[in-house]
Amino acid sequence: MLRRDTNSCCTAASDLHPATSVSLGLDLAAAIDVTILTTAPLAIPTGVHGPLIIQGQRLGGLIIGRSSASLMGLFVLPGILDVDYNREIKIILQVSQPPMKIEAGQRLAQLVPLPQLAKPLAPEHPDSRTGGFGSTGGVVMLTLDLSTRPQRDITLTCFGHSITIKGLLDTGADTSIIDPE
Repeated sequence: MLRRDTNSCCTAASDLHPATSVSLGLDLAAAIDVTILTTAPLAIPTGVHGPLIIQGQRLGGLIIGRSSASLMGLFVLPGILDVDYNREIKIILQVSQPPMKIEAGQRLAQLVPLPQLAKPLAPEHPDSRTGGFGSTGGVVMLTLDLSTRPQRDITLTCFGHSITIKGLLDTGADTSIIDPE
């Protein structure tokens, strides 16, 4: 459940500051109160918009979790903030033990500023993006027609009970997992 905090407003990424003079990252906090009820990843708004500009230079960044959040069972899935990103920065968060309550203003992640070293390379997509979270490419999924793969009847015996199943051979996997049901 997401509930937007009406007392907060979006700010520019250039308004972010390090916690101390020797901090490498810029802290990112939740902009809303959230109660996370599942272990599925969730995009948490920060109220901060790109682009990230430091001393007049546009930078990208790496979004990583704060160690204090990890110790609480809050895991930030790492993300890249591209130089041309101009939307709200979000934190992709996953919890190990739901439910978990996140308060607006709670610092969850760090944005580590990075220069765009790949700029001289020819881009795969010459135009700027139109959105975030994978917008520069589609989803790739590998599917195989398993009915054409070799199969064999296999009898499994455990504690005097036996069952026969049809097993898929030559899967390329090092381990087979069998559902106990």
